[in-house]
Amino acid sequence: MNSNKIYDIKILLKYKTRIKLNCEKMNLFKKIVSEMPTSKINNIKKNSNKWYLKKYLNNTENIKKKINGYLNKFTEKNYKLISLKILKLKINDIDILIYLVNNLFNKIILENHYIEYWNFLLKKILFNNKKWHINNNNIIKILYNITQKYYNNLINIDYENKLNLLKDKNIKEFYIMKKRNKGFILLLIQLFKLKFINITILKDCISNLLSNIELDNSFEIGILLIINSFKYLDIQNKKYYKAILENYYNNNNQINKKNKFIILEFIEDKNNDNIVIDNVVIDNNNIITNNTNIKTTLEEFFYNKSKEDLLLDFKEYNFDSILFLYELFKYIINIDNKISILNIIYILNKNKIINKKILGKTKLMIDKNYEDLKLDYPNIKKSYDLYMNYLNKNNLI
Repeated sequence: MNSNKIYDIKILLKYKTRIKLNCEKMNLFKKIVSEMPTSKINNIKKNSNKWYLKKYLNNTENIKKKINGYLNKFTEKNYKLISLKILKLKINDIDILIYLVNNLFNKIILENHYIEYWNFLLKKILFNNKKWHINNNNIIKILYNITQKYYNNLINIDYENKLNLLKDKNIKEFYIMKKRNKGFILLLIQLFKLKFINITILKDCISNLLSNIELDNSFEIGILLIINSFKYLDIQNKKYYKAILENYYNNNNQINKKNKFIILEFIEDKNNDNIVIDNVVIDNNNIITNNTNIKTTLEEFFYNKSKEDLLLDFKEYNFDSILFLYELFKYIINIDNKISILNIIYILNKNKIINKKILGKTKLMIDKNYEDLKLDYPNIKKSYDLYMNYLNKNNLI
């Protein structure tokens, strides 16, 4: 029979601040570890004459740790790599799946300055991952539930009172909550763009948020939801919501000054939001966002040559075809393997997204801006010749 007495690990931990480690004591502790039948100690490390406990993680804890680590490391520089690592996680437990979606949701709405990159991950998870279906639950259902819960909170008068109290007592927390609300709006719009919520649901959300003018914060979220989703609405709904906001501004004195200013700024911007270039309508408010998304799409195709992702991006971002081709032309100037990107033109033409007429208008735009482009791209002529030769060779112009 073994004469060794087995002590609870908590008893040993009581001595960690009392004992200074030396070689003799370190060997003693290692001997104790080796003789414990079911040790929880993975390693004893010396640090400033103190020792500490490193526990083994079970599978659930290990995956949660990975999820936290990946999401915390997510930036504009490594978002593709991190997205790939998240997609490779082996999740077979519904609690872990909920944990992933809940943490992703909170990251998106709080760190909404990365919204473009979060959208990349969100799109990959929602469209490309079929494996996380557990007990009739999946990513989409869980995300719907979390989104619905957050939205219900926004239209609750208790939430309004909480925000007003924070404004007086804890201004830092107040602005954190406002930032989360902004991120929630951007997430809703992304789900609308990806067609995971339809126009009826979006209109219901807006209607409920605008239903009580006295709830200043909810009303403000409703206004911002209209403004931020405006460019993704059809003509009929654009006219409808513009008329609603104009009516609120002109005929309602209960709206606070801040919300009136937001509405006024929107109305004034939208009076002059369109310009015409060679009979092509380009939305000024959408140019910067579109350019960023176009460049991201071109870079993704350059590295992974995925026709499916390219066509999905066109559908999701609703790219202006001429603006896209114009940016494509500028993109090939600075890369060596130009043909790989020019093949996008063939793919888009084959899928009837572009045609000879659109390519002709793009050529007019390039020719019109050629001298200005030459200032930024001194080596433009080689790319221009290659671009035109490609179109001619493939009978595209």
